[in-house]
Amino acid sequence: MTFMTERRIRVVSALQDRRVAYVAAAGMIRHYARFGNSAQQKRRTENESIDVDMFNIPFSGMNGQKSTFFINDYLDKIVTNNKKQQEHIITVKYQDKETSNPDEIIAIKKSLDESKQYELSTDYDQAGFINKLTITE
Repeated sequence: MTFMTERRIRVVSALQDRRVAYVAAAGMIRHYARFGNSAQQKRRTENESIDVDMFNIPFSGMNGQKSTFFINDYLDKIVTNNKKQQEHIITVKYQDKETSNPDEIIAIKKSLDESKQYELSTDYDQAGFINKLTITE
């Protein structure tokens, strides 16, 4: 083989290697654009999970039979949440009334009998955030 032939082979080979690398890189870019980086998705999922946990912590323990003393505290937390958090409003249901309005929740709070215990249950939205408190006698 002559020097020029060897050089042509090396140049062609290098160009083919670059083309293969380019095609592979372009494929990876398309994949990440379509599906995202799995590590990024995992971090995003973990962060969303932390957000859900941080939101739900003040309302933990709301299920089960509770005295009016504890229910009043939960309702105060819900009123505060609904005034500050427009993304995650919590609805309160008591008897035939269902509301997320802070003034109406305060009215429900005042209507509870101090000597009774009530059954509480919570509902969650698809993302896992508490979105409803049901109070039954």
